[in-house]
Amino acid sequence: MRIDPQDLFQALRAYLGKSSPAGAVFPASGRERSAAAGAGEADRLVLSPRAREIQRLRSELLRWPEVRKDKVYSLRAKIAAGSYQVKAEEVAEKMLAELGRPPEGRKGM
Repeated sequence: MRIDPQDLFQALRAYLGKSSPAGAVFPASGRERSAAAGAGEADRLVLSPRAREIQRLRSELLRWPEVRKDKVYSLRAKIAAGSYQVKAEEVAEKMLAELGRPPEGRKGM
């Protein structure tokens, strides 16, 4: 998914309102930019603490794996029907493996 920076700024303006709190400064629109260019000013962006937090959370979210909706729906249906069976021993073994511990020998084997 590609996000156009100008759309992002418009969304931020709409979210924050016309007056930018905490000293946030957004790049000028096309008309404002051409007037500023004549004055020799450069575009700049200073994000508020809230906007920086949103940016940090967004980048963290992008690192998460994509959800396999087909598998989620299938599991939900099985759970609702009461046909989903979990083997506690297998779950425990996988949990131990994630922690880097080898599973202990099973009793009775």
